[in-house]
Amino acid sequence: MCDVCNGRHVVYGYTRIGTMIQPCPNCNPKPKEQYEQEYQERMKRFELAKERFSKEVIPC
Repeated sequence: MCDVCNGRHVVYGYTRIGTMIQPCPNCNPKPKEQYEQEYQERMKRFELAKERFSKEVIPC
């Protein structure tokens, strides 16, 4: 694990105006395969949450 970014692949830079988010200089941006895998996991969790919390609306 990278000591600079703690495995997140991003580094936060604070300025007077706000915060800049940049790729980690040691480990670079995430590989595309890792990004796609995490995206698929997030979408799966999103769909499960939609199913769990969806309610059927019955018109009056």
